[in-house]
Amino acid sequence: MGLISAYDAETGDLVWRFYTVPGDPAQPFESPILAETAKTWHGEWWKLGGGGTVWEGLSYDPELNLIYFGVGNGLEWDQGQRSASQGDNWFLSSIVAVNADTGEYAWHFQATPGEEWDFDAVQQLILADVTIDGTRRQVLMQANKNGFFYVLDRAMQKMKAGSLPELGRMADKLKLVPDKPQSSSAVRFARRAFPRADQRSAPPPSAARWEPVTRMARKFRFR
Repeated sequence: MGLISAYDAETGDLVWRFYTVPGDPAQPFESPILAETAKTWHGEWWKLGGGGTVWEGLSYDPELNLIYFGVGNGLEWDQGQRSASQGDNWFLSSIVAVNADTGEYAWHFQATPGEEWDFDAVQQLILADVTIDGTRRQVLMQANKNGFFYVLDRAMQKMKAGSLPELGRMADKLKLVPDKPQSSSAVRFARRAFPRADQRSAPPPSAARWEPVTRMARKFRFR
């Protein structure tokens, strides 16, 4: 089960902890948002752990006092085994913002709902102030592993700009339904003809991993 923890730098005491995947719904949830998160899961995901590790992608905005972090992929990859082929499975493959002092949930954007291709969202999170449609915006940018370049309002989570065409995209174009990406049904494991034993080991192509993305960001043009 994925989580991110904050510790006191002087004493080493735990200050707060945020879980990225809900636990057994028969037990009390650690925070109110996890009760909502559990509604996006099906089956007995907690017995497998669910995935959702936090690593690499992490940024801090001192003005908003928000910590942003990227969440990893699901376990098992095949959503049919992990969540009965149903639900978005929050917060897998998501960008999440929490209060830096308390760890309280602020917002999230799920880059790959119902993830099952190892398309984690741990790539670098770049904070910048840019002009979009003539208005200055505080944004968070990420060249995601699923092939899209996301530009989000880092205070309010709304997506501000589109995508770059790359190999390994989960869809032909970015569709928002109404405020989340929609994958093509043709790429779902449940729609593929090969055996399940092969599904868990076959590495998918992807557009971005964990290399620096400064050069790519420079080429992106806002209108």
